[in-house]
Formats: sequence, structure tokens, C-alpha cells
Amino acid sequence: MIDERREAQASLFVLGALPPEESAEFENAMNGDLQLQLLVEELRGTAGALALAVPRVTPPPALKQRILQAIDERARLGGAAVSESADISWMFWVPWTLAACFAILCVVLISLGHNLRQQAVRLQQDLAEREQEAGQLREQVAELNNNVSLATTNYQTRIAEIQRQVVQRMDAISRQNAVLTNQLSQQNAETRRQLGLVQDQADGLKREKRVLEEALAGVSNGDKDQLSTVRLAVLRPTTAGPAGAVGASIWSAQEQRGQLVLDNLPPLGPNQTYQFWLIDPKLAIPISGGVLSIENSGSVRVQFRPEIRVDGAERFAISIEPRGGSRTPSSRIVMASQ
Repeated sequence: MIDERREAQASLFVLGALPPEESAEFENAMNGDLQLQLLVEELRGTAGALALAVPRVTPPPALKQRILQAIDERARLGGAAVSESADISWMFWVPWTLAACFAILCVVLISLGHNLRQQAVRLQQDLAEREQEAGQLREQVAELNNNVSLATTNYQTRIAEIQRQVVQRMDAISRQNAVLTNQLSQQNAETRRQLGLVQDQADGLKREKRVLEEALAGVSNGDKDQLSTVRLAVLRPTTAGPAGAVGASIWSAQEQRGQLVLDNLPPLGPNQTYQFWLIDPKLAIPISGGVLSIENSGSVRVQFRPEIRVDGAERFAISIEPRGGSRTPSSRIVMASQ
């Protein structure tokens, strides 16, 4: 690219107005620069075209006569003739001076046009660079939009996955809560059942206490002094007996008599009766203590004597027998002592 200084030197070089030293330096520079050579040729062609474009002027017919007369008068008058000749010479060079000015103006315009072309080239190059940068920016924007779209899709997928996991976790928690609630209900029911059993046992103990107290209440003062030699037993229902029944017996082997108290025994049919038994391991069969008459309340308060002597009665039992009783237990045992 040719700078403005070289362009100005080229214009003056073409017109022959460049100083000798600078002209030599310019020629050396031009020999090594093809663009500078082309510029000089362009300026020379323009200057020649301008010189040829100046119209040729035909002198007036009387000009020659006037010139000859001026020469004669110069010879006669000396200095005065020289002055007039100088005036005529100045007028002769005016067209050429104007042509030279036009040539210089054209060279200047050509230089300006060349500068404008160079600026246009530079602007085009800048514009191409800016368009390239704009294209790169558009590509970056498209890539960013793609990345944003991909990231948005990934986030939406992740959010949907998290929502699905939350729903699954909530369902699992709901199922666990249902299982725990069911277990708690079962535990509460079992606790209530056990409390009911405990309450039943407590009620049974209370009844046993009351029955024992009633049994002891039937013992005379003289008999109370011999309690250390008597057998006291509590009768409880067996698996085949009435659940709410309870009883107690006091047996004196020395006197061969005892007292039996029973409570909550359900009534039997007209052909059945309860029968009391004393069990001595030394004897082969249980010994009958008699059949029992049940009151309407299901209670029994009776003193008994066995049919034969019993020295080691360790257990007592009650069975359901045919009306009138049996020699040995013929049916199931409904109550027994431990």
C-alpha cells in the first residue's frame, strides 16, 4: 500500500517539480516498488492527456506584424523595446501556465481518487472482517442457544426424574405408614386383649380371694387352730370348663372333712349334675366328695365328707356326671386344683 507522502512525490516527479536529491531517492524507491511504478505511469498518462486536451490557439493576423515592429523598435529604443518584448513573452506563456495548473490539478485529483480507492479497499477489508466477526458471533450465539436449549432439556428431564422419585418415595412412605398403622392397630388390639386377660385374671383372683374368705369364714374357731394341718386349694376351670368359674376347698385329713365354695358355675340339664372329687396319688381312683346342688346364682357352699378315708388328698376336681353321680369320673373334668 502506497502512503500519502509517496503519492505526493509521484505527482511532483511526473511534473518535474521534485528537487534533484528527493527525485533520486524517489527513483530508487520506485525501482523496487511495482505499485509505485504503476502509479507514476498512471499520472504520466493523465498529464499527457491533459496537455493534448488544451485547445491550440491561432494568433491574430496582426500579431506577426506587431512582433516585427516591436523588434525594430527594440533595436531603436533599446530598453523600451525589451520591456514590450517581455510583455509579449508573458502573454505567450499564459496558456501553457494554465495547462500546467490543470495538469497539477488533475494529478492532485488522481492522487485523491487513488487515496479514496485505497480507503475504499481498506473499508471493504474492514467490512469483510466485521462480517466475518459477525458470522463468528452468530455461530457463537447459535451454539449458546443450542447449549441453553440442551441444558433446559436436561434440567426438565432431571426435574421430571426428581418428581417421579418424590412420588415413588411418597407412595413408599404412605405404604409404610399404612403398615405401621396396621401394626399399631394390631398391637393396640393385642394390648387391649392382654389387658382384658389381665383384668379377667385380676377379677378371677378377686373372686378366688372372696371364695377363700368365704371358705375360711365357714371354719370354726377351733378348726382355725388346726389350719396348719389342713389342705387349702384353689379350683380353676380346665379347657373344657366354664371360663368364669372359680372355687376353693379346705380339707382336713385329720378330721376327714372339708368345705367347698364354688362361684359362676353355669346350670346343667335335668339329667346332669356336678360331682366333687378328691385325688390321692396313693389311691387307684379319685374319691367322690359328693354331688353338688347349684344355686340359681351358680354358687355352691357345702361341707363334704368322702365315702372312704383319704389321708393324702393333693388335688381336687369337679366333673359333670349323670344325675345321681358316678363311682368314678365318667365325663370330662371341668374344674381342678393345681
